Formats: sequence, structure tokens, C-alpha cells
Amino acid sequence: MSQYINARGLGRYVLLGHSMGGKIALALAARQPAGLAGVVLLNPSPPSPEPMSGAERQVARQAFGERTAAEHTFHHITARPLPPAVQQQVVQDNLRSSSRAYHAWLQQGSREDISNQMSRVQVPCLILSGDQDRVLPPAVHNTRTLPLLPAGTPLELIAGAGHLLPYEAPSEVATRLRAFGQQL
Repeated sequence: MSQYINARGLGRYVLLGHSMGGKIALALAARQPAGLAGVVLLNPSPPSPEPMSGAERQVARQAFGERTAAEHTFHHITARPLPPAVQQQVVQDNLRSSSRAYHAWLQQGSREDISNQMSRVQVPCLILSGDQDRVLPPAVHNTRTLPLLPAGTPLELIAGAGHLLPYEAPSEVATRLRAFGQQL
């Protein structure tokens, strides 16, 4: 991300990350890059290891690449009905994931703890969470993420939405992103 930002000469920008991308955005924000004005996190992975049991990891490891498992995952992580074309796209994206990348996330990325870096995040932050997210519910953000972010960071809930906020609530997310950006 740093190379992308530098290559485009962005003078002022906001980082946005969804799920594990939220943890990545926080890791970059902790480096205090020039021009960073804020961070928006959509149902983010916490800075601490993800709340996932060994049994859940084993099931995920064994189910990788199976269409039935990808379809089950889609239904588990969404709360709002989505058009069949979107469902198919999400399932196909899941099946296209490289085994190497998926297993690296499962074994390393999801277990990484960057909590000790969070005191260096010095820009305004916003967390958006679907109130029906079963993967990383609002309670995870309240206990594992908010206490590590700058004082006053809001956790805004989107009613009836699950983990896939960009698909389930695009208009609501866009409205809140605009409002956050206007405050900076």
C-alpha cells in the first residue's frame, strides 16, 4: 500500500480496510506515513489474534477450495439478502483464492498480534460494523480494537448487516465514509 500511495503522489488520504484489510490498514497507520488523514475500518480483524478456536481453524483448513464450503461461508457471513449474481461472485472469489495465501492467513496473518503498535496510530479512526456480523461481531471491536485506538474513535453499527458490509450496505457505508471524510 505504501508503494501505491507514494507512486501516485497522494498528499492527503484515508486508509480503508475490510476484515483482515483492517488489520493491514492499522499496521500501516502505525508507521505514521506522510499524508495519512484517517483510517476507516469495516468489520476489521482486531490488532490482536483473531478470535478463532483451533477446531475452527482445522475445519477452515480442510474445507478450503470446496464449493459447498464456500457457499456455506457466504451464508454464514452475510445477514442481508443479496442478488444471486453477487452471491456467485463472492463464492467464485473465495474459490479463486490461492491455497498458499489462504493458509498463510490462517496460520500466520490471523494470529499476528500488532496490538503493541496501536499507540502510534495518531489519526482519527472510524469503525463500521454490521450488527449481525457473526465473524467479527461488535463485541470484538468493543473489547479488542476500540481500546487501542485514539480516544473518541466511534463504533457505528449498521443495522441488519453481516460481515460483508461493502456488498450488504454499500449506500450506508458510502454515506458514513463521506461524513467521516468531511470531518477531517
